[in-house]
Amino acid sequence: GLVSADRLARVARHRRQITAELERLATVYLSPKNAAAEVLAEFNLSPLTDGVNAKKFLRRPEITYNVIARLSPPPVALSAEVIAQVTIETKFEGYLAKQQSQVERFRRLETMPVPADFDYASVSGIRLEAKEKLAKFRPATVGQAGRIAGVNPADLSLLLVYLERHAHHAGE
Repeated sequence: GLVSADRLARVARHRRQITAELERLATVYLSPKNAAAEVLAEFNLSPLTDGVNAKKFLRRPEITYNVIARLSPPPVALSAEVIAQVTIETKFEGYLAKQQSQVERFRRLETMPVPADFDYASVSGIRLEAKEKLAKFRPATVGQAGRIAGVNPADLSLLLVYLERHAHHAGE
């Protein structure tokens, strides 16, 4: 209820256009034949030696959406905002996937339980301050442990190794 129905419909249409264009680019094959060499020359780019997927081609730093649109025009005219978003999502797809996997890992760690009777003193390599804080606050999950002042990422990594061993030995 925070935005008007008209604005919500425009945003939904915008997202559909982005998705459709990303899907189209994933299926378009750019061939070194045809007029590709001429179009690339117009943009002062080297000609294609092999065929390439349009989406992969757009990932190249020197390639803009204008080049792709000349080589394979979209079926409908796209707004500058849609073109910008398609370009961003394509060029940063690898980074976005990496970030998403980090988010998933964080979610998994956030809820990973720490046994109530876990002996933090037995974890070698964790700094003394971190051992003391963990023993004092007794976090229920790894996520909680990571939010304790004085517990750094290296301490958490070692804690995770020990927790996985603890879980492995408990399962035997």
